[in-house]
Amino acid sequence: MMAELDSLMNITLVCECELGETYITVGNFLKLEAGSIIKLNTVSGGNVKMVISGRKLLTGEIGANNNKFSVKIVDIAKNNEN
Repeated sequence: MMAELDSLMNITLVCECELGETYITVGNFLKLEAGSIIKLNTVSGGNVKMVISGRKLLTGEIGANNNKFSVKIVDIAKNNEN
């Protein structure tokens, strides 16, 4: 049993951070250019959703670590929440 679990430990998962979402018309999309700002449905400094292999499993706060963006986990979804 332990050997089976050990073999799972090296599987790579896709981890994405979802900042927010919005709706935009095709007309407005076609007008976008460098410097355009798209307003999202989340507040600045608010929590972000972490999507692991296509499932929203974690909630976190945006931060920085060694000059790179990072996410501090603040909540883990229960089995029936994702």
